[in-house]
Amino acid sequence: MGRQWQVGWSNTFGPWTTAPHCPALPERFVVLAVNGDRVVHAVAGETVGDLTVGLDPDPNAPGETFALDEDGNLLAGDSIRWMVDFDEARAKGMALCVPISIDEAASGFDELHWRVNHAVAVGGQPPRRAVPSQAAAAVDALTGQGMGRRAATATALWYVLDLATRYAADGEDLVGGTPLSRLDSWALPALAALLQAAMPGALR
Repeated sequence: MGRQWQVGWSNTFGPWTTAPHCPALPERFVVLAVNGDRVVHAVAGETVGDLTVGLDPDPNAPGETFALDEDGNLLAGDSIRWMVDFDEARAKGMALCVPISIDEAASGFDELHWRVNHAVAVGGQPPRRAVPSQAAAAVDALTGQGMGRRAATATALWYVLDLATRYAADGEDLVGGTPLSRLDSWALPALAALLQAAMPGALR
């Protein structure tokens, strides 16, 4: 016999009757700190559960009372305290701590940015070619650390978007003859190349 489903419903007395939650987050988050072409730190967070991500509309819900402390600071309800309390966020897998040295703090971790700048400034590549090729190299670096190909590609996609946002906000000067702040000259080709590699035929 096929699987049987029982469908039921209940009456509600308003459009908002329960706190919003998110059961579709990753099992856990992992931070990779990259210096040059080498991963120097890999830190995994706690397991992420079904998180509450908004206010509970029930004023009588236990532990969900909001108030101000004696200094006027807002005291959040138990279920969403992770949004404003770093230790609580770490316990719920939504924040991580990566121990780094003084030298690492000064030099930073930004493999794709480092690769792009090196390819443009030293290698003489135009950003339109440098960003897509170095993004693909970053995907290879992530898969070399054990990350799945699709997950690595998704990570690189988000990173290219973040990189483009930073360049646009900073109003970068001419590099390699092309303004990096002109996103259409390099960001779209990079995103398209990553999508095509992850899902062949997706952009036809």
